Order: sequence, then structure tokens, then C-alpha cells
Amino acid sequence: MRGPQGATTVRHPIFRWSFMGLLLLGTLLGSVEATQGGELSHDLSPRVATLAEEIAAARHAETPEFAARMGVPLGDLKEFTNSLLTLRNLYLLFPTELRRRDDAARQLAAWEQNPPAAAPEVPPPYGMAFYDRTWDRRDEIVRRVEEGNFDRRSIRGDLEAQANARDVSRRQLRRIEDRLREVSLPEEERRKLEWQQRRLLLDQEGDNAFVELLNIRDNALRLEGERLSRELALLEERLDVIRNHLEFREEDRHQDMESLGDQAAAMAARGQQYDRRFETFQGAALRARDPGAFPGIAEEQALRELGAEACQRLRDQCRLMEEVLREQQVTRERRYTLPSSPPDAPTLAAWKKDWESWKSYGASSLPLRHQWLLSLENRIATLRNEMGDLTDAGLRHSMEQEMTSLLQETRDTTRESETLFSSLLREQRRLEEDATRNQEEKPFTDQISELLGAEGDALWNAELWVIEDRPVTVAKVLKALGILVVGFFLVRAISRFLGDRLSRHLNLDLHAVALVRKISFYVLAFAVVLFALNKVNIPLTAFAFLGGALAIGVGVGAQSFFSNLISGVLLMVEKPLRIHDIVEVGGELAVVREIGARATRVTTFDSTDIFLPNSSFWGNQIANQTYGSSSLKLSLAIGVAYGSPEREVERLLRQIAEAHPRILKTPAPYVRLAQFGETAMVFRLAFYLAQKEVVISPRLANDTLSDLRYAAVEAFRHVGIGVVPTRRLDLVRPPEHLDA
Repeated sequence: MRGPQGATTVRHPIFRWSFMGLLLLGTLLGSVEATQGGELSHDLSPRVATLAEEIAAARHAETPEFAARMGVPLGDLKEFTNSLLTLRNLYLLFPTELRRRDDAARQLAAWEQNPPAAAPEVPPPYGMAFYDRTWDRRDEIVRRVEEGNFDRRSIRGDLEAQANARDVSRRQLRRIEDRLREVSLPEEERRKLEWQQRRLLLDQEGDNAFVELLNIRDNALRLEGERLSRELALLEERLDVIRNHLEFREEDRHQDMESLGDQAAAMAARGQQYDRRFETFQGAALRARDPGAFPGIAEEQALRELGAEACQRLRDQCRLMEEVLREQQVTRERRYTLPSSPPDAPTLAAWKKDWESWKSYGASSLPLRHQWLLSLENRIATLRNEMGDLTDAGLRHSMEQEMTSLLQETRDTTRESETLFSSLLREQRRLEEDATRNQEEKPFTDQISELLGAEGDALWNAELWVIEDRPVTVAKVLKALGILVVGFFLVRAISRFLGDRLSRHLNLDLHAVALVRKISFYVLAFAVVLFALNKVNIPLTAFAFLGGALAIGVGVGAQSFFSNLISGVLLMVEKPLRIHDIVEVGGELAVVREIGARATRVTTFDSTDIFLPNSSFWGNQIANQTYGSSSLKLSLAIGVAYGSPEREVERLLRQIAEAHPRILKTPAPYVRLAQFGETAMVFRLAFYLAQKEVVISPRLANDTLSDLRYAAVEAFRHVGIGVVPTRRLDLVRPPEHLDA
């Protein structure tokens, strides 16, 4: 044992071991009491204070001498300290979650005791502005309800995973307890087993705390969801009341049209300003190409060319926003005239076609703008690095200000265009709903008669065939098809309702709910078919030939059908994967979207839907990357030239990952030197993304990998490190030996 100056001391360490042992034993006993005490007390301040003392004692005991005394590795002592820290952090979250639950309960109780009236607070008539404000509140409530439902589904998955982990821990504890009852057990082995027992008891306390925290959070989300559902129903009623008392005044319409026209004119003027700035930047770039110019002219020329390109992009965005504002004028004008002159069916169909084109354009153009904005940021960052060698401080300062202004202006314009586009789509959606609701529907037979005229009756009642002395006419067939179409939507809604009710009252998981929905859908669909045939008096013998064809099809494909069906049942029971899990299929990652009775639908990271037979999940090895976890682990392989500073490469890669906004801070990203290739040293950067974000947008994974590659190239170029291609491709899931 070494003293403070490095001299060897002869004092026996028994006193130190005894002191540490008592402290650590107190820590372990506290964990045992907390674990065996049943439900956790919500007044956790004494336990948190005790944990602070226990953490200090455990850190004091992290010595090789004490580890040897206890017969455990030193790493186990450090893991024990980390478990204490995790437990304390869990307890610190309880007050916030309890307040959220109590607030939600109070708000729900207040709502039930004094529910607001369906009628708006202000008397009728109502104008467009009041109507839209109510619409906005309704849309916000819908968004919050959807987010709450997603969070609750995630919590249920975490609870299932935690239940499995607790079962494993209980079995391990029982085996250790049985072993400790042996009288002839050696003392050294007994100490190790006692240590493992105490570790498991501490883990049990942490598991209990985590489960109760999830239950509190789920209860808070449930209460919030119930109140929001009531508020949503109230807003729906309120919107109906407002629609019945709408009164659009001419001065309001004129004011709105004038305001939108002024915005469009201002946007056109901004586009002209960008035209002039584009010409200015172009002229400055041409003058900067003079070979006799002063030092720093290359950087200035690059800035001018970059400014010209940015002004050109901004000018195009201004022109697009001008078109959006003009289209919003047209949409707003249609909304004002809707109560007095609702559109006919052809006019409404033409409107819908225009709206769909705007939606498609927005879905394709907005991501491109973000890509160009990211490219602009990277090019400006590169230019800033190149400006470091400029001796002219005034020139460097002015160029820095100009680049900052240009980048901020581009960001603001991109954000403004997205806001305007979203406003236009929202305006069109509301017009579509009101127009569809207010359209006077004529009977189907009358529409056919008007369309075909006098000759329509003969065609309408034309006999297709006669079976059992009963004619089958065009009218009967079309009516049956109408019943089938309407029945299909009703059956789908009823099956979803049954699944939601059973999930809420019986606490079923998503797999069982999906199975209930499928079974109820097929049963009800069969009933609708029989009802449609009976309603129009079509004899069932007309479809007898379909029975023979169906029997042949079942005989041929029965083997694969029943194989997939049994595999689907096994997936529901054993739950190797759940909805929203991320699995590896054929070397590619995909998000599980739906688990059916015969097939499972997954979405790849390039937004491609794939339907896999359920039997494939049992005949092949399919890795579940997020089983029992709320994060997805990805990795990026980068080859650098031999002779590069290894630790600098590691630092830069870790710095790039930590700076990315989508990458989680916990677990932290890490870097490993994966292998020595033929031409390069291969480094592997491992990082984690939130499962929730990847489920919502699977393309985020590939986008994040692309961002890291761009950033790595820029960072390596700045310090003179060369990137060398490797023969190995990037793996989304790193090899098992790199996970340690």
C-alpha cells in the first residue's frame, strides 16, 4: 500500500477495509429495505438524502484493496455506484411526474364539475377570424392527443420489457438464496454470492422505482387524454354552432383580400431586391477575379459567388411565396363565398385536384430547401476556416458579418416559406371540409338520371342476367356496390373502435389489439356482403361459382396460409417484436408498422413499405434493434490514412457526434478503432437516436449518417487528415465485438 509520497507503508489495511465494509453494508441494507417495502413512498426526500450518503460511501470503497477483500472485480464496485446514481436520479423525477399527474387530475375534475357550454363565449353572428381561431385550437388538441397516445404506447412497451427483466432477476435471486443455504459453502464463494445478492436487490429497487414512475407517467397521460378528448368533443360541437351562425361581412372580406394582396406585393418587391443584390454580388465576383488584387481576394471572390447563389435562391423563394399568397387569396375568397354559392361536384373536384398538386409540391420542395440550407452552412463554415490566414483584420471582420447576415437571412426566409405554405394547406383543408359538408347531395338515382337523360332509365333497369326467375339489373348491382363501399368504411371504423375499447378496458398490448381488429374486420365484412346481396334481392346462387374457385384456391395455398396464420399467432403470444420496433430485414433496418394475422408491414429507412409473411420471422434470423429500449444504435465507418493522429481522429468524430442535434447525449456516442485495413485505419463512430423520432420519420437515420459524413470530411480537411475509402460498407448495426 502506497502513502501520499509514494513510500510503502506497513500499516495493516484491516481498519480501512472494516470502515468501507460498514459503509457499503449500510448502503446494501438500505437498498434491501427499500426493495422489500412494497409500494414506494411518494415522500422520497429522506431516501434521496440517504442515497447521497450511500453514493459517497460507495465511491470511497472503489479501491483494489476493498475489491479483493470482497472477492469481486473493481468494475463491479463502480457499477454498483452507477446503480446508486441511477436510482437517485429516478427518485428525483418523481416530484415532477407527481405534480403533472395531480395537475391533470385537478383539471379533469374541474372540467367534469363545471363543463363549458358548447356555445361560444361571444354571441353570434361569427366572422372568419373567430371561426379560424376555433379551428386552430381544435387542430392543436388533435396534435396533443396523438402525441399522448404515442407516448402511452411506448410506456406499455417499456412496462412489458421491464416485467420480463424483473422475472429474470427474481429467478437469479432464488438460485443465489438456495446456494447460500448450503452449510459447506466456502467462505470466499459465500462472499461473492452475498455480493451478487445485494447487487440484485439494489437492481430490484431500481426496477420497482422505474415501473412506478412509468405508471405515474401513464396515469398522467391518461388523465390528460381524457380531458383533451372532452375538450375536442366540445370544440367539434362549437364549430358546428359557429358554422350555423357564420356571417361574412363585405368589409371583412375586402380587408382580408387587401391584406393578402399587400403581402404578395411586398413579397414581389423583396424578390426584386434580391435581383439587384444578385447583380451586385455577380459584379463584385467578376471584379475580384483581377489577378492584381490585394491579398485575401480569393476568399472574397468565394464569398461573392456564394452570395450571388444565395440571392438567386432567395429570389426564387420570394416568387414562390408570392404565388402561395395569391393562391391563399383565391382560397380565402372561395371560403367567403361558400355559404351563399356552394360549388357543384365538378367544381369541387377541380378544386381538390389543385389542392393535391400543392400538397405534392410542398412535400417535394421543402426537403430540398433544407438540404440547400445545410449545404450553405457547410460552405460558409469552410470559408470561415479559410479566412483564418487573412492578415487584414478589417476585411476578415466585414466578411464574417456578411456571411452571418447571409446565413441568417436564408434561415429566416426558409422558415417564412414553410409557415406560409402550412397556412395555405390549412386554409385549403378547411375549405374542403366546409365545401364537402355544405354540398347538397342528390339521390344517387337522380344523379344517374340527370347524367344519362331519358335514355338513362332503360340503361338503369337493364337486365344483366336472370337467376331463379329473378332479374339482376344494373341498378341492383350498383346499389350493392354502394352498400359494400359504405359498409367497408363502417366495418373498418367498428373494428378500430372494438380494438381501442378492448385495449382500454382489458389492457391488451398492440399485437392482441391488431389481431382483434383483423378478426372483427373479416367477420363484419362477410356480414356486410351478405346484407348487400340480400338488400338488393340478388340470389346468392349467382355467386356459387366463386365458391368453387375459392375452394380450389384454398386447397392450393392452404399450406402457406396456415403457416403464416400460426406464425402470426406466435408473434402475438411470444412478442419477439412489437409495433414501432426497429428490426433488421435482409441487411436493412425497417420500422414495424403493422402486425397482421398473415403478414407484417415494415417501412425501410428510405420510406419503402415491405410486407413480410409472418412465417419469415421464424424461419430466418431477424434482429430486433430496439427490443426493450427507447433508442436506436447506429454506426459510421470512416477510413483515414496511415500516419494520421489516432486520438485526434477519435476526438473529432466524438465532437461531431455530440454537436449533432438529433444524436442522444445519453447513451453517449463513442469511437472505436475498428480495424487496420489494407489502405486505411478504419474508425467506427457509434451513436444513438431516439426511437420515437425514427418511427415518425425513418429517413432521419440516413439523414443523420449523411450529416456526419459531411461534417467529418470538413473537420478532417481542416486539420489535414485524409479520408481513405475502405472495402467495407457502413453498418447500421455494429458488430457485437464493438459494442463492449
